[in-house]
Amino acid sequence: MFYPLRAVSLFIAVLLAAPLCGDEPVLAPREGVLLLKNGQVMQGNITKAGDYFVLTIGKTGEIRLPAADIETQCVDLDDAYRY
Repeated sequence: MFYPLRAVSLFIAVLLAAPLCGDEPVLAPREGVLLLKNGQVMQGNITKAGDYFVLTIGKTGEIRLPAADIETQCVDLDDAYRY
């Protein structure tokens, strides 16, 4: 037997839970620290855009770095030192 009310309830539950699962949207900038493979550390608002990271510093500064050059992305400098 098919219960339409249960199907609708399940559909609504899945829609409400979807934003809670997985990572943030790719284009949502986050404050953080990038550790580069050459040993440099860069801090600012980080956006992952395809094969690049876009680092925004201040209101107008922007640096585009290839993802292949990034060792890891950290929340803050303490997190970077622990890494």
